[in-house]
Amino acid sequence: IQQGIQQGIEQGIEQGIEQGIEQGIEQGIEQGTLQAKVEMAKRLLNILDEEMISQTTGLSIEEIQALREIE
Repeated sequence: IQQGIQQGIEQGIEQGIEQGIEQGIEQGIEQGTLQAKVEMAKRLLNILDEEMISQTTGLSIEEIQALREIE
């Protein structure tokens, strides 16, 4: 019984680590994608209107307006 409990604990820990790594990778990709959109929008601020930037980057008008205020 002790050995079965130990195996169950070890297996649970392994699964938890794997899930944590997968979630970390997914979050990293999402953040990287968002950062790329923001950088593109910043470059377009002086060239295109907010609606066109939104269509091009997928960012909302509100997000673009916030970028404009920061820049």
